Amino acid sequence: MHIWENMKKTFNGQIYHDMLWDVACASTMDEFKRAMKAVKDHDDKAHEWLSKINPKHWSRSHFSGKCDTVYNNICETFNSKLVDVRDKLVVTALEYVREYLMKQIVYMQEVIDRCCWTL
Repeated sequence: MHIWENMKKTFNGQIYHDMLWDVACASTMDEFKRAMKAVKDHDDKAHEWLSKINPKHWSRSHFSGKCDTVYNNICETFNSKLVDVRDKLVVTALEYVREYLMKQIVYMQEVIDRCCWTL
């Protein structure tokens, strides 16, 4: 999002927005190269501008796959849900966790079902 905010000062328009997000969301190196080529074919200067930014900071294709911040946030969120049941019996606490996780699974499935996937 920050890259788009900076990019649109020079390269504004829906086409640039869409191309940037195609590059950022590319999950493989081939997809990344293909999306960057599309940017270059459309506008050499936009391609040059994007190429100056290290893709390991903004493109999914260059992420290492492990992010301590994400893991820590998941743990923090889960721990915050357990505050109310810490003083309960173990069986009651486990039942609460089971119900919470079931609700989360259903919620995430609903989010996935609303997504439009293109392969």
